[in-house]
Amino acid sequence: PTVVTSTPTNPGSLSTIASTLAAGSFVKLSTNTALNALNIPASLMYYSEGGVWNPIAKRVQWIGGPGTCCANPATFRLLSYTAGTDVWSLADAPFAGAGHAYDSNALNPATGVHYFAKYNDSAVHTWNGSSWGVLPDLPFSPSITPSLTWFPDLNGGSGGLVYIGDDGKLACYNGSAWTKLPNTAIDGYNQVSQY
Repeated sequence: PTVVTSTPTNPGSLSTIASTLAAGSFVKLSTNTALNALNIPASLMYYSEGGVWNPIAKRVQWIGGPGTCCANPATFRLLSYTAGTDVWSLADAPFAGAGHAYDSNALNPATGVHYFAKYNDSAVHTWNGSSWGVLPDLPFSPSITPSLTWFPDLNGGSGGLVYIGDDGKLACYNGSAWTKLPNTAIDGYNQVSQY
């Protein structure tokens, strides 16, 4: 895969700012010219609302891709920012297709495994920091706008991945298999879940 890495312009700026923030507060980051140098296609962020924090790697990670209306190129990409070095990176993911993965990034903070569910795909993709993989297929037809969230309290405290799909479809992954759960009362086009 293609990997592009920026040169740090202000080493440690995000980690420095984060260390001074009170719980529940936020601040606008200063412009990072190295991020602009990556030449990120606009469609990477049109249909993916946010990324995840990897506490092991001290890195923000975001998998995104093109929407069905602007699939040029149709490659999904992994955008990451390493806080301690102030370095941004962009790499191609090994899958393509339509986007519309608004709330489809999740991460297991104990292992650093990043999960991503894309538009109408029965397989949830994984990235462990060095290689890509997939989970077993979902126990029902996939959603066009799925949501993924890591719930650390599930499975006796070892955690579990929750997938919410169209028509309130709900499933939990325990590390080896999916379990279909009763449908939720939530329905609509854009699925969103939070722990």
